[in-house]
Amino acid sequence: MDFIEFATLFMQTKTVSVVFVFIFFASTAEYFFPPFPGDTILLFGAFLVGRGLLPPHWVFISATLGSFAGSMVLYSFGATKGRKYFLKKNYKFFSASRVQSLENTFRRKWGGMIIIINRFTPGFRSFFFVAAGIAKMPAVMVAIYSFTSIVVWNIGIMYIGYRAGLNWKDLRYYLNVYSYTIFTILSVIIAIYAIYWVGKMIMKRRKNSQGKQ
Repeated sequence: MDFIEFATLFMQTKTVSVVFVFIFFASTAEYFFPPFPGDTILLFGAFLVGRGLLPPHWVFISATLGSFAGSMVLYSFGATKGRKYFLKKNYKFFSASRVQSLENTFRRKWGGMIIIINRFTPGFRSFFFVAAGIAKMPAVMVAIYSFTSIVVWNIGIMYIGYRAGLNWKDLRYYLNVYSYTIFTILSVIIAIYAIYWVGKMIMKRRKNSQGKQ
């Protein structure tokens, strides 16, 4: 039995209040463990709403508050410890120079837009909020953008789960297709940007070496 099978069985057999707590923590956990299937669990919750087994407003509130809590905890980490942590570690994929570049990106007009679309980009949500914290985006603005994005996404997920005349396996399949597609597109974009950035750095070093000669 995989996790999704366990989660669906759990939500069908436990009391309603326990299910809401489960949805809350599942929605929070996906920010800290990106492979965690928080959206799939919300979709199944909406599916049970369509079956008349769960009240829709509490499913929505549990998922929304859980996601919002996860996003703001990551933002707080980025704002208080993120910059110092990543500068000290100086990871290859998140070097000191990249931290500086990221700060500049979020401090410009793109910060708000990136936070708004975060909910629609599975696999990268955690990164966005840590980056917003590192860039010292105003907490109030991050909260507003994050909450707006979460509400829109959760409404869409619940509508699909409630209204779609498909069985549960089909619903889960289409959500996975969407997630993998968006993840692949973003990965390609990031790879292209990384290649461009590396090429730019190589050209710059070549010019500097030629100038010294």
